[in-house]
Amino acid sequence: MRPLYDAVLFDLDGTLTDSEPGIVKSVQYALEKLRLPVPDRRDLRFFVGPPLMDSFLKAGVARPDLQSAVDFFQERYARIGWTENSVYPGIRELLDGLRDAGLRLSVATMKPERFAVPVLKRFDLYGYFERVCAKRSEGLNPSKADMIREALPDSDSRACMVGDRCYDMDGAGAAGIDGIGALWGCGSREELLAAGAKSLAETPDALQRLLIGPK
Repeated sequence: MRPLYDAVLFDLDGTLTDSEPGIVKSVQYALEKLRLPVPDRRDLRFFVGPPLMDSFLKAGVARPDLQSAVDFFQERYARIGWTENSVYPGIRELLDGLRDAGLRLSVATMKPERFAVPVLKRFDLYGYFERVCAKRSEGLNPSKADMIREALPDSDSRACMVGDRCYDMDGAGAAGIDGIGALWGCGSREELLAAGAKSLAETPDALQRLLIGPK
């Protein structure tokens, strides 16, 4: 049976790797530096995925302090936070299976390139992907749809975007491709469906079956 898609784009944080510990600890560090209340880790999971400034605003940081919050976050994240990360169980097997089936794989992430590429290389994932499209400059503010369009192998590919948050599904829709929700990440079933997810996968193994059929 012919696979539904010939190209699969992946989000990074919350989809390929569990980056929550490093992100949340760096958020807590930034809030501490600003002498603001520091919520428990589980109450800061919403930082995984969206732009940092939006999330700090949601966390109660005043607009004049937003840049300082981001700077403090990046200070810790660049030193240690990016290493506080792990590959989700089943991801390597998923990527092996999709690659063996002939699907073209790319990454489309809003994470800065200076962190995204080292993370992928640290876990020996970089070689799976034809393209890794990430934010190249702190001064630029591309949308998720921009990153998805850049990651597409060609204009006529039958592609889908796999991600764990509404931003991935919204970006996929804006870029004209299907979004598939990864339920092992930080987003809920309700969030992903409300954002227009075409399908949902509970695990990487379930995603592989959805994309190319049983092993």
